[in-house]
This record gives sequence, C-alpha cells and structure tokens, in this order.
Amino acid sequence: SVDSSVQDVDWDAAVATARRSLQSARQELQVARNALREYESGLSLAAKASAIHRDVLGLQQAVSLLSPDGIPAQCLLPILDRCNAILAEFTEAAQWPEIAVDRDFVVTFQGRPVFLVSESERWRVDAALAFLFAELSGLRFLVLDRVDVLDLLSRAQLFRWAYGISKTGFQVIMAATLKEKPNFPFPVIWLDKADSSESDTQAA
Repeated sequence: SVDSSVQDVDWDAAVATARRSLQSARQELQVARNALREYESGLSLAAKASAIHRDVLGLQQAVSLLSPDGIPAQCLLPILDRCNAILAEFTEAAQWPEIAVDRDFVVTFQGRPVFLVSESERWRVDAALAFLFAELSGLRFLVLDRVDVLDLLSRAQLFRWAYGISKTGFQVIMAATLKEKPNFPFPVIWLDKADSSESDTQAA
C-alpha cells in the first residue's frame, strides 16, 4: 500500500541526497556566474584596450604632424630658400664661410651642425641669424655684442661689412673689448675707466 511504501523510504538519506544535489547545483551556478563575470570583464578590457589603441594612434599622428618634417616643415619650407638666400648674401658680403639652414632646419656652418662648431664660428652663425631676422622683420637694425670673440681677420671682415651696409640705411651697433680705440670711418664710442667719448670721425 502507499502508506507502507512511504514508511519504507529512508527520509534521512533522501534529504541528505537532496542537500548534496542542491549544494552541487549551487556550486555549478557559482562557477557559471564566475565564468560570466570573467567573460564580461574580458569584453570590458577588450573595449578599454581598443580605446587606448585608438588614443595611441591619434597621439602618434599628432607627434608626426608636429615633428620638424610635419606641419612646421610645410609652413616654413616655402620661405627656407629665401632665408638661405639672405644668409648667403650676408656671408658673401662679410667674406665668411657658408652659413645655411638645411631641410631638417638645422643651422650649419660650412656644412657642420652649429652644435659642432667653435665659439668664434658660433658667434658668426648667431650674427648671421640676427641679420636674417632683421631683414625678414623689416627692422634693418642689428646689435652685435662680444665682437672681440672673433679673430683679427674675421673682425676686420665684419667691420667692412658693417661699413658697407650702413650706406643702405641698415643700422649696426657693435660692442667689443679692445686694447685701443679703433680708427673707423663711422662713429665710435670709446669707454675707458667709466668715461666715454665719441670720436670726431663723421658717419659715412
């Protein structure tokens, strides 16, 4: 009978089995949940990685555009030839070696980068660049200090250039520490022991 079959069931064993099945199901559910979280996390990381990759590509493009051969080159190359023509005009008139700006916008003295030249050569480069900017800006005015860093020949060449260009209305002021007051065909202010006197020589 039903009553006898129910009585024959080992309920303790049945409950224990059910509990084990429930515990196993819970563990499997937890494993499934963990797997789902890892999957979702993987999708999130993939999305972040993709976004970072896009940012890196954008930054690389920006670096390329801002590099010397990027936008600056596109803007400056059209006037580079003009700049070198002005520098050539200066060095030819001063009888100095070639000073130029190459396509990588490196200033050179006789083909050598400016950071590899001597102090005197670097001074001549700076003077040439100052002349370039004075011409491009239209100021036609130049101040050159520490002229005494030049050797006697280069100094004489500079003075002849300054004398010649002064006739075109270009003004040049030069400062130097010399042993004695020079005799130039242009105004000279000589400072000696805090006293100053202007030469009687008339301007050209």
